[in-house]
Amino acid sequence: MGVEMCSVGLRRYLVAVYPVLLTMVLAMVFQAMFAGVMLPQPPLTPLEEEGDDVAVLGSPAPYLNSLLVIAVMFIGSLAMLWLIRYRRALAVIVSLVLFATATSVTFLLLFVSTSLGEDVLAGVSILVGGMVLAGVFSRKDVFNVLAAAYVASASGVVFGSSLPFWTSLVLLAAVSVYDVVAVFRGHLKRLGDMDMAELRGLVVTVEGFSIGLGDLFFYSVVLSFSVNNLGWLPGIASSAGLIIGYLVTIKLAETRPVFPGLPLTLLAAVGFAFISYLIPM
Repeated sequence: MGVEMCSVGLRRYLVAVYPVLLTMVLAMVFQAMFAGVMLPQPPLTPLEEEGDDVAVLGSPAPYLNSLLVIAVMFIGSLAMLWLIRYRRALAVIVSLVLFATATSVTFLLLFVSTSLGEDVLAGVSILVGGMVLAGVFSRKDVFNVLAAAYVASASGVVFGSSLPFWTSLVLLAAVSVYDVVAVFRGHLKRLGDMDMAELRGLVVTVEGFSIGLGDLFFYSVVLSFSVNNLGWLPGIASSAGLIIGYLVTIKLAETRPVFPGLPLTLLAAVGFAFISYLIPM
């Protein structure tokens, strides 16, 4: 994860925020498609929370669930960095993962929001998966961004909609700390010395600015958390906070080759969501 950019002017700021804004818009659309749908808790967070009050924080469930997610992220990112030396193998693996993700989340989104038959759903989902793959490897930035925003927003909403309340909050905090450590002291520090073209499919690059697909994914997760647990108004407020936090992140990123893209954005998003929820309208 992390963001990387050159010195920017106003236009560059607008270009830099475009992938995030598009991801947020798509995430809102997909979240609306899940209205009233109860998703099972994902296997990646297997421990169920007993109750929904603050006492749950005294149980191990939110922390162990979050630890499992962080562990998978850590192992996956190490594997991707190691595979960079084998570019063809990396391209194949990234393609398979993106295609499978785009196809499966598309099928689920259409299944819960339409009455199409399963054969039609499968056909449309495979077509969308192919289009996403074409977009990721296109030479046009607009198609790269659209493909990345689609995968990140759809999968982020599905994942976020299935997480328990306290696991969501603990995970958002944990992944922010992980991002800081990994970028400043850990393995992701290497991103500053890499050609971002080598990470096509994992990183979106627009006019010299790069943002990780994982960052866009968690931006969608925090939107989904806000809408599901607090309501649509806090959800919209969280998006506004996220954009503000992201703009601050961009400014700070001017002085470093790589900068963590999660802490400020997620903190601002969650803060704006709860402020909107607590202030009577």
